[in-house]
Amino acid sequence: MKAELLARSVAEALQLPLISPLERTANTPFLARMDREARFETIRDAIACRVPVGYASVLLVDDVFTTGATGAACAAALKKNGAKEVFVLTAATARQEKPPVSGRKNRHELSARKPGKKR
Repeated sequence: MKAELLARSVAEALQLPLISPLERTANTPFLARMDREARFETIRDAIACRVPVGYASVLLVDDVFTTGATGAACAAALKKNGAKEVFVLTAATARQEKPPVSGRKNRHELSARKPGKKR
């Protein structure tokens, strides 16, 4: 829903036609708590294009880029149905915490240390 509102604004600003040919073909578990590999595996076949795409280039608008799994699945569906190239525009990028390197403190632990103490 947020992505659709964003897409409407972008289409209007760029004076481009707005099409919504994609649909989710499978109910998928909530992706937010999945790692990158699980997201790609889960969403890969869960999106389809309902109609042939009559454009050589498509601008796909999404609200948040996390791992790229949703964008990749949407782009694959669009290309399968006639798009020659797909560009993805997102309003935000989700920050993913990386596990601390073994033996090193993460940024939260470093910021919690007492002033004046050396690492």
